[in-house]
Amino acid sequence: MDSLSGNSVPFVRMHGCGNDYVFLDCLSSPPPQNPGLLALRISDRHQSVGGDGLVLILPPGSPSAVAAMRMFNADGSEGRLCGNALRCLAMYLFQQHSVPAAFAVEMSQQLIQCRVLKSDQSAGTASVRLTLPTPSVLTPEATGIQRYVRKVDVDLNSLPEDADGAWLVCPGNEHLVVFVSSLRTAQFAELAPRLEHTFPDRRVNVEFVVIHDAEHAEIRIWERGSGETRACGSGACAVAIAGSATGHLSGHRTVVIESPGGCLGVAITTDDMIQLEGEAAECCRGRFRDTVISL
Repeated sequence: MDSLSGNSVPFVRMHGCGNDYVFLDCLSSPPPQNPGLLALRISDRHQSVGGDGLVLILPPGSPSAVAAMRMFNADGSEGRLCGNALRCLAMYLFQQHSVPAAFAVEMSQQLIQCRVLKSDQSAGTASVRLTLPTPSVLTPEATGIQRYVRKVDVDLNSLPEDADGAWLVCPGNEHLVVFVSSLRTAQFAELAPRLEHTFPDRRVNVEFVVIHDAEHAEIRIWERGSGETRACGSGACAVAIAGSATGHLSGHRTVVIESPGGCLGVAITTDDMIQLEGEAAECCRGRFRDTVISL
């Protein structure tokens, strides 16, 4: 992409399983001065480019990384992790900046290992595997994978009647995982925004989960700052961790997490790192100038 100039911002729009973001290549150009405000404007699906948020591709601070990434939700708030956007970023760096197939990207002072498994540059698609660091320990007295989850006392009026509790997981950002018997309920749109505000000092992402078998779960996602989305990479990781810790899903084997936008594969390694695998695709390119887009 050419450089940022004046109020004209070149962009690439990419998605992972329908979880779509507007990307700005700031590797050789200065980033926008107010990325939160730009995210709010550019994410508008009716009067602008549209997306679940804004991603800045930045020079790395660590010599071990080829780039750094910052992600801003559609409401302008900054996110700490985004698996779908990271896979898109990995595809972009591999196809447009000729980085090797395996490399590291820096986000929120963490190094995320990326491996491009398949790439079709002419189609603007790729299959990418991420290896995320060990999740945050939330229950120190527990052992094994149970250390990484914590059952949360939630107002029963905020949970569906068929819910099997609410579990907090932090694979890099916080998710509240709620196991239910069916996703075909109007309660999701009513209850998920409430659960986003479970804690008085912060907001969390929310996933409602139906277990189909030990290697397959289906989810709906409410992303903090963006609302319901078609997929969430870190959410898929959180569901796999919570599912394994509660015995709903297999442990150190790949499980399929199905969302409205598609399926992601998640595996927990023997040293408790999380591998996330799925597709990435480019949608379009253009320039953002106030509320007028020229594609």
